[in-house]
Amino acid sequence: MSSLREGLQQELFSLTLSAGFFGFFAHAEVLSALEDEKLLPAAIMGASAGALVARVWSAELPSPEIRELLFSLDRDEFWEPAFGPESCEQSASANGSLQPGP
Repeated sequence: MSSLREGLQQELFSLTLSAGFFGFFAHAEVLSALEDEKLLPAAIMGASAGALVARVWSAELPSPEIRELLFSLDRDEFWEPAFGPESCEQSASANGSLQPGP
């Protein structure tokens, strides 16, 4: 019977990261451990906090930088979701993609 390490080294594998209240800290540590062992998933996906970490990691940001980014989040910024037409207009105006119509 082979070990988990041997199995992960021999075959391509995907990694699914779960949702969870601030679970992204644990997810970042799992990715860090996998990177340290040179066991990189062929595909990564997640839900909620897991999706956040999967997206950042899939952009090829190294796990130490992911950890730094997550630990630098300001709780007030994190808990201010902005949804609806007003927030879309504000975001578009801020990045210059909202142009006046004819």
